[in-house]
Amino acid sequence: MADIYNALDEVISRLPDLLDDVDGWEQAFSFGKPHRCTRFVRGPIYLHHFDRVPDNVVWHPHSWPMAAQIFKGSYEMSLGHGTKEDQSDLAEVCRYTVREGERYKMESPFGWHKIDLVEDEVWSLMVTGRRWLSFPMDYDKLGYSQMLEETHLSRGEKGEFLIKFKEVACAS
Repeated sequence: MADIYNALDEVISRLPDLLDDVDGWEQAFSFGKPHRCTRFVRGPIYLHHFDRVPDNVVWHPHSWPMAAQIFKGSYEMSLGHGTKEDQSDLAEVCRYTVREGERYKMESPFGWHKIDLVEDEVWSLMVTGRRWLSFPMDYDKLGYSQMLEETHLSRGEKGEFLIKFKEVACAS
């Protein structure tokens, strides 16, 4: 597998043009528990805006390798390892603060993480690789539907989001 950071760098180099194309982005969701996250997707590219300090943080795995770049804000991230949906074998491996300008990657189908906002808002970009062939988790069994309070933004609101993301991510 090519280094996922190379894919992240390639997307960052094209980000100004990608953000100008309002209709090229699909809103995946905006949810409210444990923190509000607005997410837009374009293929393997995810834009995130987190706000409001969470009351509760949730462990979750990803079904593909991923790399993330923090453009504004910071969050404390816990990394863990586990193979079961009920998290009965989940073990925290480390905890650290990911700060503005930093990046990280997750490259194991058994890697879990959770984030806890340090600042009131965080703007980040995530790029994913191919879905794991034998991803061990069933997201429906993880109970994420309980934390979703889905809100869909209008095209105008989406445009405003992309303009703000560009201001934050592409400032020189």
